[in-house]
Order: sequence, then structure tokens, then C-alpha cells
Amino acid sequence: MEEKYKAYLEMPYEEFYKKTCMGSRYDSGSYKYCVSKENDDKESRLSYINYLVKEKGYKL
Repeated sequence: MEEKYKAYLEMPYEEFYKKTCMGSRYDSGSYKYCVSKENDDKESRLSYINYLVKEKGYKL
């Protein structure tokens, strides 16, 4: 999986955020779902990409 998404692992955080951030609504509010800048590392990105692809069915 790491090799397949290498470009996502190497891009700057701001670009990764723009390409992968999900918007959602909960009760009366909306929020953005993505890897936080504070927790931005290879393992977090891989885990999030795995969630997007396997759980949400996204194609990256």
C-alpha cells in the first residue's frame, strides 16, 4: 500500500489536506475530517488513506 500511495505520503501537508479532506455534517454542525497537522506523519497518512479507500470506497 505504501508504494501505491507514495505520492500522497511525500506531498506537503497542505496539498494532502486539500486532496483528501472530507466534509461531514453531524447534528447541527459541519466539520472537516482529515489527518491533523499536529499528527501528520507517514503512519497517520497511511491509516487515513486506508480508511478512505477501504471503508469509504474512495479512489485516490
